[in-house]
Amino acid sequence: MDADALLREARKGDHTALEQLCARCHPRLCRYVYALTRSRETAEDVAQDTLLAMLRALPDFRGHSLEKFDAWLLRIARNRVISEARRRKAVPLPEGFDPPDPAPLPGECVERAERRERILRALDSLDAEMREMVIMRYEMELSYAQIAAALEISQTRVKWRLRDAREKLRGMLADESAW
Repeated sequence: MDADALLREARKGDHTALEQLCARCHPRLCRYVYALTRSRETAEDVAQDTLLAMLRALPDFRGHSLEKFDAWLLRIARNRVISEARRRKAVPLPEGFDPPDPAPLPGECVERAERRERILRALDSLDAEMREMVIMRYEMELSYAQIAAALEISQTRVKWRLRDAREKLRGMLADESAW
């Protein structure tokens, strides 16, 4: 069954189609939420919550293509992440707390971990909208149209903001590699 037919059947309430749709969406939702929160537990919880919200709202979904559905689903997940962040309060560390250094990883793992850490630091320095667009485009592999629909902004804005984000990331990563 093609993706759009799967969506049509799920909207009609076909349990098999609903299961397949959830199975298709769950891994992507987890990756997206994890990229935003960097917490596996939060990613799993928010992904489940998003799927439940999707199942309740699916009969009212007005789109007919899977591309619009994906953008709609990511918008639900994004709103759930924002709500989760508002609920959670920062716990201050005790004064003088010095976290232990992690044990070094052998060979290539160390290099990969350092490169990943540089990239994450660079991503963290972007504003929230840019960071989310970069995650959607390069981690989730969404089109400009899907990103624009998920964030409820124009495709032109998505293109400009992603271009700016790439330039900033290039500059930050080039500066760090000079060390």
